[in-house]
Amino acid sequence: MKVQQKMKQVSIFFAVLFATHAFAVNLTDFEVSSLSGDRTQILLTFDGAAPDPVGYSIESPARISLDFADTQSKLAEKYIQISSGNTRNAAILDTGGRTRVVFSLTKLVSYASTVNGNVVSIFIGEGVAALAEQKTNALVSSPETNVSTPMSSQRTATVANEIKNVDFRRTETGAGQVVVEFASSAANASVFEQGGNIMIRVEDFEVPPELRRRLDVVDFATAVHFINVYNEDNGVLIRLEVDGDYDYLAYQSDNSMTVEVNQLTEAESEARLKEKFPYNGDKLSLNFQDIEVRDVLQIIANYVGINLVASDSISGSITLRLNNVPWDQALDLVLKTNGLDKRQNGNVLLVAPAAELAEQERLELTARDQAERLAPLRTEYVQINYAKATDLAAIIQSNVTTSSVTESSTGEDPVTTTTSANGFLSKRGSVAVDERTNTLIITDTGVNLEDIRQAIAIFDVPVRQVLIEARIVTARTSVGEGMGIRWGGALTQNALGSTFVASGSLEQNVTSINSAGATTSFPDALAVNLPLEQNTGSLAVGFLRGLFNLDLEITALESLGQAEVISQPKVITSDGQQATIFSGQNVAILGKLIEAGLKLEVTPQITPDNRVVLNLTVNQDSISPPEASEGLVAIDTNSVTTQVLVENGATLVLGGVYRVEKSTSTQKTPFLGDLPFIGYLFKRTISSDEKSELLIFITPRLVEEGLVSN
Repeated sequence: MKVQQKMKQVSIFFAVLFATHAFAVNLTDFEVSSLSGDRTQILLTFDGAAPDPVGYSIESPARISLDFADTQSKLAEKYIQISSGNTRNAAILDTGGRTRVVFSLTKLVSYASTVNGNVVSIFIGEGVAALAEQKTNALVSSPETNVSTPMSSQRTATVANEIKNVDFRRTETGAGQVVVEFASSAANASVFEQGGNIMIRVEDFEVPPELRRRLDVVDFATAVHFINVYNEDNGVLIRLEVDGDYDYLAYQSDNSMTVEVNQLTEAESEARLKEKFPYNGDKLSLNFQDIEVRDVLQIIANYVGINLVASDSISGSITLRLNNVPWDQALDLVLKTNGLDKRQNGNVLLVAPAAELAEQERLELTARDQAERLAPLRTEYVQINYAKATDLAAIIQSNVTTSSVTESSTGEDPVTTTTSANGFLSKRGSVAVDERTNTLIITDTGVNLEDIRQAIAIFDVPVRQVLIEARIVTARTSVGEGMGIRWGGALTQNALGSTFVASGSLEQNVTSINSAGATTSFPDALAVNLPLEQNTGSLAVGFLRGLFNLDLEITALESLGQAEVISQPKVITSDGQQATIFSGQNVAILGKLIEAGLKLEVTPQITPDNRVVLNLTVNQDSISPPEASEGLVAIDTNSVTTQVLVENGATLVLGGVYRVEKSTSTQKTPFLGDLPFIGYLFKRTISSDEKSELLIFITPRLVEEGLVSN
């Protein structure tokens, strides 16, 4: 008995020792990386040698289950959201001395696994077997693993091709903002969505060791929960793990990249879901084994409360299990599974094989076409009130080509049908126009005549009109200056002393002087005769001494002129019709008549919110004096062309068309007029400066419908 007790004690000791050894390996870390092609890599890290996983997969629901023998999970979370590729989440369970990891998928895909020391790499997605073989001896997706790789062999980029910083902040509107700073502006970053995450890829760049990390930003209360930064084979990948429905905006400026993620409201999420999910019927649950298709259709019709007409050719049975799905989605699933299609008219639902419905509709079109060919023709006379009968006739008999796409519930490719019709007329219809009375003479079937009458009622309406008030101002400013001179001398008959005489002009100066019996006369002959033709002031001086006398007159002019030429035309035109106003004359130049004057061309377009789009062309032409040498006439043109949107009754101002003319003319005596100081006695100078500006004021006013009717 003592021996047996000792054996039991030894057995219990070894069992405890064995159990302690068996559960010495613990699962300590769980990391997810998104790969290209909707593939996902999961890294499971153990605190000892990792065991080989044993797993299996099921198709419905899509699951992958992996068992790790003699292990325990030390993870704080038992349920991990992944949302990468086809992988939605993972559940970690401890049962029966092993750890089981179950991956939930959107659809069943292949998977592969590799073991490297204490790390198990699991690849989920299409074509992962080859990828697993390439990465059997290297873990390239884990940031921590990359840190342990010697940088001398891993880094090939220069310092200029590094990520300087990855920062996160919350904006005033509650959005999560990720800012990536680059060492240079040569970074080429791309942003895309993958597996419910936002990915930022920077080609040919690297992340320094201190930035390879996983940032936890949950406390900021934004749509972004985690930020993963790590190196890839050819660059940097930054993964933003986002929770819930979101919308994002990304932009790059110089050496920084900003990604702003906004959490969608419940209404915005529902609107987006409706765009992706077109079914909105009341939800129901169906669970049947080998039930007749006709019975399922009847159950759905009774649930919705609509009338059902099922074709006699519907047969067969179906097995389905649907839980809490919209009734219209359930109906489509049943129809597609059995090659059926539906047509709904009001509260009546017609269900039949897709081919049968298509044939029935073809027969209806054929019968309608035959009935139209055999229908009697009628002739009607339609008086047109506002439009031109010729314009409406062109619309009625214009050729129209239409294309229609018919979707099939059987999953077959959609059918595109192209038809060509003779406008509103049938093949036997015709239309004629009496321009004198503005009347249409239409011959067609009764059905088509009714459609044509409805179309004419739409087109034959008064067109809205616009009153265009224009005010065109041409402002001119001119400045002129001039100075002239004329002088001459005479001989003294008997010089006795000297005499000095001054007067306003040479014409009004003294003609002779008698002094002590001596007479001095002033002849009209002048040595220099360069006066101004028009002057505002003059000074004449006569000087006499002995046998010498001198007559001198200086004339000067300074002018300042301002002028305004105002044109104020008005015109009323219809919506979309061009109106033209011209005021001027036609000038014959080289056998052609050219318009010279004011011309305004305007085409209004009334918008639905009672504003006016104006296409404007304004020309202000004038005739210049003919050239003395050539005898040709020149046309001075000021023109403005533009398109603007103006409020009803608002005034549009167009300006800035300037024209400046400066001229200086000098007449002088050769050689003597070029002498310094003395040269002013032998020349005449005239200068002018003229500036003109074109200003245009346009005011459109909508004419009230009551005024048009009156």
